[in-house]
Amino acid sequence: MKRTCGKWIALLLVFVMTVGMIPAAFAFDPNTDAKSKDVNLEVGFSTDKTSDYEIVLTGKQVATYSVTQSGTIVSQTTTKDKDTGKTYLVITGRNVGKATVTVSIFEDSTKKNEVARTYYNVNVFKKNVEIKLFVGGTAVEDMTDEQKEAAKKKYVNDSIQMKAEVTGPTGKTTDVTWKSSDTSAAFVYESGKVEFLKTTPGSKTVTITATSKQDTKVSASFEFDVWDKDTITKVKDRPAEPT
Repeated sequence: MKRTCGKWIALLLVFVMTVGMIPAAFAFDPNTDAKSKDVNLEVGFSTDKTSDYEIVLTGKQVATYSVTQSGTIVSQTTTKDKDTGKTYLVITGRNVGKATVTVSIFEDSTKKNEVARTYYNVNVFKKNVEIKLFVGGTAVEDMTDEQKEAAKKKYVNDSIQMKAEVTGPTGKTTDVTWKSSDTSAAFVYESGKVEFLKTTPGSKTVTITATSKQDTKVSASFEFDVWDKDTITKVKDRPAEPT
């Protein structure tokens, strides 16, 4: 009897030791266990039905979705394939920029126990290069006719800051080449600052052009009328580049 008891005690000890070696149930930690996927989308296009975007739920699991930038860069929804019955995440590019779509999967509808999380880091771009010109901080395309006429009229010794925003496959940039149609009347710096230097009695027309370095066929221009307040020709030496 004592041997039998000893045998059972020994077996019990082995069982306890074995159980002690079994790891605790997996606990999801979003800081270390979350997945991350990079997504490149052209404006107006959506992700395809691939395994990267399949939403797999088992048992009572539920999924939640969140989008940064309040949906201005991308929008998110899901779709179910009628042939396979699989559910896919659909991300659509709305405007050029970067956004993150987060998909979290929970054990059940209480959403207390998260079991998986995936971050979709989305870069939305435009395939064709476009350029937007600003005069004195206002986009030319947003100006009324009256505003354009007011911005167009400049006097000798005046200056104004121009800016060009280029949108293309790599996103937004201000990387342009500036040019004046008449450097004796108006000089434009690499920064886009324009100084009006000289005119004949009355006025002289000069065009300032910004050309994209990504695609030199893409440019935008604005025309100025340079006036001499006293109707007398005034000559001003080309200024040095501001420090």
